[in-house]
Amino acid sequence: MKKLLTFIACASAIFAQKQSFMLDINDEDFEGGYEMISPIGADANLYYGVTFLRGADEYDKMRLSSAFHINAIGLTPLNGLGAKIGIKATVSQIKQDDKDAYPFAAPIGIGLIYALPIAVKTHIAAFYDIAPTALCFNDCDRYTELRFEAGIEPIEGGMIFGGWRKIELREDKWKYDLNKAAYVGIRISF
Repeated sequence: MKKLLTFIACASAIFAQKQSFMLDINDEDFEGGYEMISPIGADANLYYGVTFLRGADEYDKMRLSSAFHINAIGLTPLNGLGAKIGIKATVSQIKQDDKDAYPFAAPIGIGLIYALPIAVKTHIAAFYDIAPTALCFNDCDRYTELRFEAGIEPIEGGMIFGGWRKIELREDKWKYDLNKAAYVGIRISF
């Protein structure tokens, strides 16, 4: 099984035309990610990768997710506006009744990314992921993630970005904010 997973990871990296690493932080959280990008048309790209979020609050929470999505430009009448649609698999570690719990969800995501028409490559974006009860497992009834972001690329392949995110898990008896914070970070693509 390990050999098969290693082969799939290596084959995916070979067929990807671009790859990127991302790190973002705030006073309590650290998020890191790796993404592979493959073109699937003139104005569309296929993205697949993993992210890891680690919180340093009283619950010592963390989340690991793997995403697969398509970004396409030209689907809207506004020049420079791109749309994103995809699916993610996410598992979180939280404290529930003084025990570790691991809720799992498979949210469906949508988003809009607007490239501002200025000389320096700049974007603003909004993303929303939701997993209703049918896509939640291990004592979780709903997963939602809302993210707003803005970024600037002062050099080719190097981006500085900032944003705000809210990740929430729900069950009949409880609501848990896994993360609700602003952040700043960098993304390097090659």
